[in-house]
Amino acid sequence: MLSADLKARLGARGAKPVMTALHLAGELSQTDVRAFEGCLLSWRDQLSLRLGQQTKGQPLDALLDFFYQELAFHGDNSHFTSQGCLLTSVIRERRGSATALGLLLLYLAEGQGIALDAIDFPGYLLLTSPTRPGAFFDPLSGFWHPMAELELWLRGLRGNWQRLKHQHTEPLDNQGLLLRLLKATKGALTRDGRLMEAVKVTQAMVEMTPNDPYLIRDRGYLLAELNCVAPARDDLRYFVEHCPDDPACALLKNKMKALPTDSATLH
Repeated sequence: MLSADLKARLGARGAKPVMTALHLAGELSQTDVRAFEGCLLSWRDQLSLRLGQQTKGQPLDALLDFFYQELAFHGDNSHFTSQGCLLTSVIRERRGSATALGLLLLYLAEGQGIALDAIDFPGYLLLTSPTRPGAFFDPLSGFWHPMAELELWLRGLRGNWQRLKHQHTEPLDNQGLLLRLLKATKGALTRDGRLMEAVKVTQAMVEMTPNDPYLIRDRGYLLAELNCVAPARDDLRYFVEHCPDDPACALLKNKMKALPTDSATLH
């Protein structure tokens, strides 16, 4: 289902999230990603040259100007679509989701030693930097906002009863960042009806966090929709056995009973 090279990248602790995400997007679209890798390396070199010529101002401001003005990246108004998540499309079209744009910014920042972090804010990737204390950055709009607004964002996303907690501003590590992008990609592919590709993205997440019952359940749902009965039943049974108290178990048991006997072959 996934190539050996991609599996190795998913399991490597030192792998750069942007490169792993790019190779996954390449496998999904059957695209050679070497030209896209060349773009990323070229942009790093261009940014390095720009910073070397800079005599005043913050490197972070130069990075953001380079990304949003010179390279003309911008947020995709339909950023919940799969094209806004897959890096091959994002790099080609210069537009994407907050998570995809944030991932590219973090890659460029790391190459120049610019302090920039992703935070574990629910449902939306945001960035912070010690050079801009008291503020957070929205990759989708390209603007900084006062940290005091963050709870209002949380209420807008999750409901007015929500309150901002320390965990919402915890930095994301590389694995957490990649999982955030893959989760968004899986959801977008599912909404777009690209279920086989959604299965592959879910499998990539399982490679990173083996035996996660909720990911295995999600894979089972998708496999059932694709009429891959045997692996779907195995996945759903795994979830029921490992999470017997989950409220969804009764529904899943009924779904397993309703699965047909004939099965499609998964490649």
